[in-house]
Amino acid sequence: MTTNFRTNARIVLEIGRESIENKIIALSEIVKNSYDAYATHCHINMIDNGDSINLFENIINKIEVIDDGIGMDYDDLINKWLVIGTLNKYHEKDKIKNNSIAKRIPIGEKGIGRFAINKLGDKITLITKKDNSKCYKLFVDFRDFEKEEYLENITINITEIQNFTFFGKNHGTKIIIENLRENWDDKAIINTYNEILKFQSPFSNKTDSFEIKFNVPDNKLIENQLSIDKILDYSLWNAEILIQPTEDKGTLHFNFTPYREMKSLSNKSSSISIEYCQKKAKEVLPIDISKYKIGPIKIKLYAYHRSTAVLKMLKNKRKDLKDYLDENGGIRVYRGTQRIYNYGSKDEDWLGLNLKRLNSPGSKLSKNILIGVVEISDDSSSDLIEKTNREGFIENDAFLEFKKIVSLIVDEFAFLIIPTKDNIKALFDKNLKQEKINDTFSELIEEVENAKFNSPNEKEKIMALINTASEQYNESKKILLSVANTSVDYHMVFHDVDKQIQLLIKLIDNHASINDISKLAYDISDIISLQKDLITNRDFSKINFLNIYKKFKHYAKYRLQDHNIVLIEEVEDHSFTCIESQILRVLINLFDNSVYWLNFNGNDKKIFIKSYLKEKRFYIVFADNGPGFGTTDTANLFKPFVTKKQEGLGLGLYIVNEIMDIHEGSIQVIDSENELLPSEFREGAKFIISLKG
Repeated sequence: MTTNFRTNARIVLEIGRESIENKIIALSEIVKNSYDAYATHCHINMIDNGDSINLFENIINKIEVIDDGIGMDYDDLINKWLVIGTLNKYHEKDKIKNNSIAKRIPIGEKGIGRFAINKLGDKITLITKKDNSKCYKLFVDFRDFEKEEYLENITINITEIQNFTFFGKNHGTKIIIENLRENWDDKAIINTYNEILKFQSPFSNKTDSFEIKFNVPDNKLIENQLSIDKILDYSLWNAEILIQPTEDKGTLHFNFTPYREMKSLSNKSSSISIEYCQKKAKEVLPIDISKYKIGPIKIKLYAYHRSTAVLKMLKNKRKDLKDYLDENGGIRVYRGTQRIYNYGSKDEDWLGLNLKRLNSPGSKLSKNILIGVVEISDDSSSDLIEKTNREGFIENDAFLEFKKIVSLIVDEFAFLIIPTKDNIKALFDKNLKQEKINDTFSELIEEVENAKFNSPNEKEKIMALINTASEQYNESKKILLSVANTSVDYHMVFHDVDKQIQLLIKLIDNHASINDISKLAYDISDIISLQKDLITNRDFSKINFLNIYKKFKHYAKYRLQDHNIVLIEEVEDHSFTCIESQILRVLINLFDNSVYWLNFNGNDKKIFIKSYLKEKRFYIVFADNGPGFGTTDTANLFKPFVTKKQEGLGLGLYIVNEIMDIHEGSIQVIDSENELLPSEFREGAKFIISLKG
């Protein structure tokens, strides 16, 4: 007795809309098919029907993708397009390689591009024609595949049509997508436009023409978008290197090109030899891509300065540049001039740039100040294999070695920037506050020496605790100073300790009980240990939130009492992967801000903390009933050096936002009417943190 597998119709949905991450990747899959069909033109039309989302935006109800590629005949439709998992593109690659034909090597071979269409909409009409063949129209309603049917029982209609051309040519393909699955507002259209135009490398070979054109109902939306050429012109630093697989070092060509307004600075160019290796402690680990089929790697990098003083030099284009970098910063990868998703997208950080920047802000580059292009050959990089869901390469040994060498070049580039970046800071960022960190232990010891205790033993006990904490403090200072590049690091780490020491001084001045003084002295020791962990232990691990929250309350206890603040809690426990000390720092930072602003609130001072799990995300709500933000432009709250405090650096929420980024989470300001908030907290500072559950 024999039998065979049978396939449920839902398989089409599984390999289509349910495996593609987002609509931009889905649209890019269709564009890739046009490229693979040797098209020279590919137009994407977003069409509305006049119905409006709001006063300014209309509802997009149809998407068309038209190309002048080779098209398909009836045999192609039946034996290729309607066959799941066909290997025709895979065989096409071999044929081109073996025959050395000067043609494009197909960038898609998984056979999922046509199913990705369902991520965009449920109804598709495909019109296609091959040269010297008839023109055919095929219609698919993907809702038919939701039925409990076997795949072979779902019928597809194919009909002949007449008099259809593609950009005046007798061959090509047009795909019409209707019954769209998501709304397309102006922001989504702009983001898609920018992403699709990044489909091709800005440095691609122009001899192989492939024009992508984006048409929308309101062309003003995209007319004002900065071109990639203009964006690159605004960079202050750039570098380029060609990495050959057979060589163990290469030459990085580096340039600094100041703006015209930087009259005291001049152009600088240099060529630096870089060894392909990782240096860890006393160990040197070679990076060897020759072990794999990766081929030559060409890297181009562009970096920007985002201080207010420098951006003002760009006048009316400064906001456009900032917005572009926020949305499009990072390192993209192109194979054969065509982009590999999802590298360099807004919510993706494959090189861990933001984490590096958080740990070493003076010597590393975050995504939003860097644009990089990594180009690899399409016919000699077969060991770099794309995932089926189009979310980058499979993380095999070849990819890990590839990642190491790209990271090395980016880090070297960041290091070369430091001298001129410091010059710019000294010349133009004259209002930047450099906070001096005072060693308050001397003041504390003097207070203890002059204080009256019930017995000499009590005094000795307190002095012993303070001396231990002081030793830990100085040890941590040495560690930090060995790795820090700016006073910002220093401020971040010891800001909390200084506050606790001042509180201990107050307890002594007010003749608090020996138990309270001892308890806070132990608390200071614990906080210093925590800060030391922040320097030496920066790894992700599985943590229970209540463990973090317990440490937070330990930190907050005496300050709540000292400032007469009521803490209202609705906290649930949940385990998630994080850097424990960094999440604790987020809570402490929000708490410090609330304590500061609640001082303007008279006697009614409250803080509200709530945590809960919802749809595989863990949320923390943090609010106070203080004066609020004093601005409707809450995006500025998370920018560096923006503060309303007289002596503040304006780094707190910026650091919090950076921590959220490296945890693939977010922090946002809550709307005043949000039902999560008790009414008394709706006018104060109010945030919601979202983390992976």
